[in-house]
Amino acid sequence: MMPGHSHRSKTDSAYEMQHAWGGGDVSAFALSVLCKHGLVLRRSAQCGRYIVAGKAFSAGEVVLETQPYAFVIHSQYRESRCSYCFSQRGGPTAPRLFNCSACKYEKYCGPACQAAAWSKYHKYECAKIKAAPQIEYFLPSCVRDEVDLACRILCLKKGRKITPELSAEEVSYTDFENLESHIEDIRNNAEHDEGNTKVAQLVLQRLRGLFPLNEIKTLLGRMQCNDFSIWDDIIVSIGAGVYPAGAMINHYCNANCVVSYNTKTKTQTFRAIRNINPGEEIAHSYLDVASTTADRRGKLLKQYYFQCHCDLCSNGDTRDRMLTETTNPDPGRAEQAEQLYSEGTDLTKDANECEELLRKCLTIREGIFGPWNLQLMSTRCHMLTVLMEQNKPPEECITLCQKIIETYQRVYPPNYPMIGLQYYTLGDLFAQLGNKQEARAAHTQALQILQLTHGPDSDFISTLRQLLA
Repeated sequence: MMPGHSHRSKTDSAYEMQHAWGGGDVSAFALSVLCKHGLVLRRSAQCGRYIVAGKAFSAGEVVLETQPYAFVIHSQYRESRCSYCFSQRGGPTAPRLFNCSACKYEKYCGPACQAAAWSKYHKYECAKIKAAPQIEYFLPSCVRDEVDLACRILCLKKGRKITPELSAEEVSYTDFENLESHIEDIRNNAEHDEGNTKVAQLVLQRLRGLFPLNEIKTLLGRMQCNDFSIWDDIIVSIGAGVYPAGAMINHYCNANCVVSYNTKTKTQTFRAIRNINPGEEIAHSYLDVASTTADRRGKLLKQYYFQCHCDLCSNGDTRDRMLTETTNPDPGRAEQAEQLYSEGTDLTKDANECEELLRKCLTIREGIFGPWNLQLMSTRCHMLTVLMEQNKPPEECITLCQKIIETYQRVYPPNYPMIGLQYYTLGDLFAQLGNKQEARAAHTQALQILQLTHGPDSDFISTLRQLLA
């Protein structure tokens, strides 16, 4: 999982590259997926395995579509969303969920989802979940999610026998096993290794010792370096999944692709956000690029164990100065603002109290920071959320939203979904104010970006088009 920079010949196919360097760590199915999309698998001593365009892609064009080997819903949504299709339930138009009659853990919106889940994976894990210690239900959500996903992968490994026919026709455990685990890096990181040992012991407990502890720890490393958050149209993470084909795409801070999901089918789609030339490496960002070079590199090294040398990291000094600019240095006031921000973003406080704290913080930060400072941007984003949650008059929200968009346009690449979503919000705010002309202009800007990132035929884009009809 390292970012690559080299471009090679434009004519090789993925199959030709398999023969060129053996291809022993890539399945026939994975190669067929790449070939189908006009992608070429390459390898270099510097970058390891990476993917380049075998043809030209236009902005908005699908670069890769892939399915998960395994997925889980986040623990906090188990009471409100179907474990299989992730659809929300509750209220008069969406009947309540019902439990799996055996394990009581998985919850479904109806018999169709229950039957599909049972056929694909739940029949391999149900008895083990049923016998799991009740203490698991009191674990932190992030730990439960890791335990759930690791157990599902291992149950699939044990229950679904890998045959040559299977590995050639659909994603299998072989594809997952071929991904980088960084197990040696994790062993040399005492904190990470200790955490994984504790999670592995929970997995071992649920699975009644079916797999050795070290195998589980290797699996956890492979998961943590390669799994994806499955998010909805507004980029709220509602689940996690292992997508072996998608995991072969490397990181680039100034990426040429973004990823989106059909949360019902779990299809993962990479789309180009600018034109991509044949031979150019396909890349997406593993993290939110609204941060400085040092922060991004630190996060990537800590989680993925590589040092990023992309153009944005190598030539980011001017951008970093802009994102951290302090126009009127005042350490005492800056510390006071940080305390106000910490308290104002505390989810245990009521909205009115958060608004008051964030308003004070915003006043201080606007007085000491430059206009594109990341701390100022973050304060405005939280302030906007608090005001909108309270249904406050839209005038102040509009001003905040416009300033956030101006910062986003300097922080993110063109056609980035965060910019489009903020324009969508701005259009809704103008509509609340009764300003149809400004609402239409903002919604049009949102459509131009989001139809590239989400696809022109998605339900999300259909709803946006209806606002412009």
